[in-house]
Amino acid sequence: MGKYFILLILFPLITYSQGGFGVDSNKTIDNGKFRFGDGSEVSIDGKGMGKQPHIYGTSISDWLELTYSTNPLNYAYGVGGDGTGTNPWNIYGTVGSDLTMSNQQFNTSDFIVTSGSKGYGIITVSGTITVGS
Repeated sequence: MGKYFILLILFPLITYSQGGFGVDSNKTIDNGKFRFGDGSEVSIDGKGMGKQPHIYGTSISDWLELTYSTNPLNYAYGVGGDGTGTNPWNIYGTVGSDLTMSNQQFNTSDFIVTSGSKGYGIITVSGTITVGS
């Protein structure tokens, strides 16, 4: 059995101006061995994160969930707090988790479509979230 290494880097991109956004649409990340979502739905949710990740188990010929139940990936942002910059994670300000991202725009210029909207590669999402006020 071959070995597969998966490098997974997903994070919402907060930007004021980024070229290439807004002309693409959300896609389905599924290369037959790894996917986000159920394989028929788009892979990025309304929070700008990947839907529930799955990996294909060749020994059982089925998809295995990589998060609990049907949960997607999660994230949190913190603003404010101690202001000294000495803490690597500032929990003393306002922390918001799993916030809805408005004005989502997609860049799929490094995404290879294999069938319909399904394929593999990089999907970058840009949008707006609000933490606190």
